[in-house]
Amino acid sequence: LHARACACVRCAGGGCMAEEVGELWEGQAIVRRLATAYGTAQEAIELGTSCGWEAPTEAADLAAAASAAGGGASLAYGELLPRGFTAALGHLGAWELEGGTLLDLGSGTGKLALQAFLELGPSGRLRRALGVELAPSRHALGAAALRRLASAHPEAYALAEGDEADAGATVVLELRAGAAGPASPRRVELRRGDLLGALPRALLGEADIVLLQVCLPPAVYPQLFDLLGCLRPGTRILSLLDLTQAWDGICGDEDGIGADSAGCPVAYEGGSRELGERLLATSWCLKGWPFFAFVAQG
Repeated sequence: LHARACACVRCAGGGCMAEEVGELWEGQAIVRRLATAYGTAQEAIELGTSCGWEAPTEAADLAAAASAAGGGASLAYGELLPRGFTAALGHLGAWELEGGTLLDLGSGTGKLALQAFLELGPSGRLRRALGVELAPSRHALGAAALRRLASAHPEAYALAEGDEADAGATVVLELRAGAAGPASPRRVELRRGDLLGALPRALLGEADIVLLQVCLPPAVYPQLFDLLGCLRPGTRILSLLDLTQAWDGICGDEDGIGADSAGCPVAYEGGSRELGERLLATSWCLKGWPFFAFVAQG
């Protein structure tokens, strides 16, 4: 249950951007940590060539998709790239947080939750990054990445996992006290489960930033908006889906006139679609794919 895999447009407009990425993306220390965690080359992290955007065929993944709320969940896959996500964090006001909480709903292999933790955890801006992923194979890749990073840097990170009954469904990587910044606990946590039912409503109310890099079937839109209605006013949301347009569809405003948008639990950042839209580098479009920034209305 994750981002759409679109027709490849890496070379749209006359050439691949592979040569440009080194000039545009300056967070090489973060990329190095991500490459260590996922056991791949830095270039694969920067260009998204390691994420694999074909739909998985593992029986456990297919069964999870079939049993998810509403059924028919898409397993096509893609990811925001590190430089695209750094830009998104700026749009979402992440550098203004103090001890904030980020939720990645449909977290795939966990790269965004881990990157947020690496970028914002040491300074104390982010206290907790929590990712929830439906597909067991993708969750397992994220869990393995946290284990690998803890093993490579035991002086900086401590790893914790659920008990035997948890069966690997929860893995937590915590920044050790004194490794950097303030002493309060800072952690990234990856959980396996259905994003529409895996999180307590109280936890949703604590979120400062919510990521929705997912493709959900329209049948579950009402449940999605029920979930978004639990967010406190002012929570920032980054969504692949135009949530206002989806809300209008539920309310029968299929022409997109927006007459019923007043009841929507979220509103475009800046007050309009034009101001809320963000072009961000992804594994399927290095030059930028449209995402939408929203603010929870409470």
